[in-house]
Amino acid sequence: MRPMTGMPMTHRRHRPLLLLATAGLAACGSSGPSTASPTARAEETRSAQQIYDDFLTSMASERSVHIAGHQVDTGGASNDIDVLDTQNAASITLTVQGTSIYMVVTPDRVYASQSRNGPWVTAPADLATNARSLTLASTVRCGRLEHGGLTRGAVSTVNGRRVVAVEDDGRAPGASPSTVYVSVTGPPRLVRVVQHAVATPGGRPDCGQAGSGGSPGVSNATFDFSEWGAAVTVTPPPSAAL
Repeated sequence: MRPMTGMPMTHRRHRPLLLLATAGLAACGSSGPSTASPTARAEETRSAQQIYDDFLTSMASERSVHIAGHQVDTGGASNDIDVLDTQNAASITLTVQGTSIYMVVTPDRVYASQSRNGPWVTAPADLATNARSLTLASTVRCGRLEHGGLTRGAVSTVNGRRVVAVEDDGRAPGASPSTVYVSVTGPPRLVRVVQHAVATPGGRPDCGQAGSGGSPGVSNATFDFSEWGAAVTVTPPPSAAL
């Protein structure tokens, strides 16, 4: 699975170092042809590669998802991220040591602010590239490009959902040792992603690797997925707030 990336964010006179969670949110899957959607509980009997392909195929057709996560970097700093995600847009809130940054990703532009009410600015190129990698469409594309060896894990219950685990050994450029938990009843949707260690170097910038040199890597993170398919729309900030 893909890791997180850190980078400096400049906004007016403040220059806080903020970690943008970009790639650990989903990743992975087969680069081969997709198969038909499995029947209920079929994921329990499928291979790791098939399960990965199933959840990516399902994700490619979803309208939206809500993601809430917590991550810790190699320097011990932690942050929380909340994302309302659609196929080509996202609303992101990243909180570091009590300070939040807000981002809105649209097909045409990425906006950033230190207040929900603005003023909003156009995000710097690296930050914008990383933020775009969080959309569902980018997650599916990058998931098929960046993952390590996959192993099927146990069936368990996470957040009240019966799930099957798939382990990624992280032994590929841009991948990180991680576990994804995929629902086994109904559509094969992600329920949780857990990143266990830092990523292997060499990942793609457009898949969340557009960080500045020397930025800390993410040592561990957990992301929970909910509210799949909700009728939501991400819109640009009002012109008066720009």
